[in-house]
Amino acid sequence: MHAYCLTASIIREEKIYCAKCGDAYNLFIKQERVCSGKLVSLLVKYFIFLLLMLLCAALFLIVDAYLKTLNAEKEPQVALETIERLQKEREENIFNWSIVPDYTAEFSITKSVRWTDMFHIVLI
Repeated sequence: MHAYCLTASIIREEKIYCAKCGDAYNLFIKQERVCSGKLVSLLVKYFIFLLLMLLCAALFLIVDAYLKTLNAEKEPQVALETIERLQKEREENIFNWSIVPDYTAEFSITKSVRWTDMFHIVLI
């Protein structure tokens, strides 16, 4: 008998036969579902963990920009120098396509936070 045919026969009948004596033994095959509850639970846990990590990174960027804005109110000259340095860096580096936030203006989540820095945080 071919190996494939023998395997198919054993799986269908759920019995293994001894070639010498002819005795049969029950075969207990455990079937697993592809999408089990454990797998779904694990995927949900990983998704929530990654979502929390991204949220923490976003909060880190927001707090960073807010503190820089507060510091710019105390030292406006240093803030202007920083903005000029960031603009020069952006012009000279072709791979730098992030915004140059104006820390001297009022804090805004859309205009003060350098969201492109999120790529670096995610990679870390």
